[in-house]
Amino acid sequence: MLEENNSIIIIDDLPDDVNRITNIFNEHGIGCRGFVYDSVELIDEPLKNVKLAFFDICLSTTGNDIEQFTILCEAIKSYISCENRDFVLVFWTSKPQMIEDFKKYINEREILDMPKPIAIKAIDKHQFIGHADRLQQTLSDLMEDPIVRCLFSFESELKSAANQSLRDVLQLIEFPDAWGDTAQYIENIKRVFAMIAIETLGKKRGSELPDLAIKEAFAPLFAHYLFESESCVWKQLFEGLNITKIKNFPNPAIVASLNTLFHLDFTTTKEIDSRGSVRKIERGNVELAKLFEEQIGYNLNEWIYSVLLKNYKIEHDVLDLVALEYSAACDYSNAKKRTHRYILGVILPIDVALQLDNEGVKLGDAVYKLPFKFMYRGQECTIFLHFNFSINEEESSSNKILGERLFSLKSEVMNMICDSHARHISRIGITSFR
Repeated sequence: MLEENNSIIIIDDLPDDVNRITNIFNEHGIGCRGFVYDSVELIDEPLKNVKLAFFDICLSTTGNDIEQFTILCEAIKSYISCENRDFVLVFWTSKPQMIEDFKKYINEREILDMPKPIAIKAIDKHQFIGHADRLQQTLSDLMEDPIVRCLFSFESELKSAANQSLRDVLQLIEFPDAWGDTAQYIENIKRVFAMIAIETLGKKRGSELPDLAIKEAFAPLFAHYLFESESCVWKQLFEGLNITKIKNFPNPAIVASLNTLFHLDFTTTKEIDSRGSVRKIERGNVELAKLFEEQIGYNLNEWIYSVLLKNYKIEHDVLDLVALEYSAACDYSNAKKRTHRYILGVILPIDVALQLDNEGVKLGDAVYKLPFKFMYRGQECTIFLHFNFSINEEESSSNKILGERLFSLKSEVMNMICDSHARHISRIGITSFR
């Protein structure tokens, strides 16, 4: 599948200059997209995945500086999506002061939806026209900015690891065809990758989800090549900085958001009963409450506030009563019959967890507290689980207490929870007399 390559874009109002400059990039084997700026005929939507954006700082032959800046501002917004957070903006100009004036223009007007570059550079485009040999050095100089090198190299290392992983597997597959023929080789590729899928996720899930299976199989190989990369750009970025003395994030709110990104899966395409699914149990449904009490032995509120929270008075209410699908990874992968698949718990504001910790509240060994906070319903939250309460419910059952899937906990988190759960239910005890 061919994808748009927006890594390098060039925007100029002069067609001849666009062609000259794109040709120079192409001569060096560097792909780029050139656009002749026309305020009437703009592209349909701003471009994503932009890394280097070259703009002529004057996109019109008439007008004073303010009028030129207005045009330039709209051009940048039209061609670069605000989702780009790691691009370098390069202005074609022989007047560096115009860049400072343009920054002032943007900041004084507090222009919304303006994509922010991680670096702004200035180049006189006329040094390239007729002097293509200068391009390589100029680009190298652009990339010497430490943060630019870090962000650019990260993507290239990911691509390199992916390419090397695939290449290694293909090298092992026999290619017996005569030159120009590929039928047997393609058949061999199909058979090898089919076996990889089945061995990874089992026959049932491997056949149903071969793309997922193959990606999961390649993950260790991909990680190996990524970790083996000899890049040291981040070490160079941290030169002169004692990172062990950094105690906090620049914005405390990012912690819960990072945990959400790394550990939670909010995609809506996952199976409702897949491993790690966090399912909601409605608290306002009378029939459901009756079923809950029949299965658990306590009513909803009694279980939450007496059994789980031990009648401690909390300053904020529980957000949701939930159940976590906790089947073994191998059982889930091979679609084996699973019993007692859900552990009961609650999602509650992180302030409640902090309150209980500050007051020295002990909820007992059976209560597991998720060791990080995450974002849910626009606030920082965590999960408490009670390892002594689990239920089994089939999706085909007519009497169900489990509702919608709110999100899923990712594999590494589930492995951690299941390990703690296994140690809890297999703990050794003795009868003693005091």
